[in-house]
Amino acid sequence: MAGLVIAGIGLFFLAGQLEPDIGRFVTLFIGLALLAVFVIRREYGFLVPGSILTGVGIGIALDSAASGDAESGVMMLALAGGFLGIWVLGSIYRLPQNHWWPLIPGGILTLIGLVQLTSTDLAGALSLWPVILVVIGALVLGQAITRRR
Repeated sequence: MAGLVIAGIGLFFLAGQLEPDIGRFVTLFIGLALLAVFVIRREYGFLVPGSILTGVGIGIALDSAASGDAESGVMMLALAGGFLGIWVLGSIYRLPQNHWWPLIPGGILTLIGLVQLTSTDLAGALSLWPVILVVIGALVLGQAITRRR
């Protein structure tokens, strides 16, 4: 574990020499490091913060590519991905602590992010209801796949 931490810090400082704006990737690196520890140790305590920080880090990294209302929409969708990632990874690794709770904030943040990205009012956002069917179908498929293993 110590070797992984030291190598990660070294990679971060090396990348800092090559990319002057490396500071915006700190959150992403910390999240990915926690997820790496989760994969090695299979402990739920590393999955939750690792997934959420990775989602926030992706949002920060993609923030410069968006503008206006799209910035907040991208951040909301990235954070939603972090919460949904908790459930997905917990299901893949069949953790006994894995429950459906991350789907609630993940779903709410997804809806808010889609509203902000489409720059519509609530009525316009409700026209995206087929996305909900796609998500539910993906969840049903994910459960069926994890039960077969």
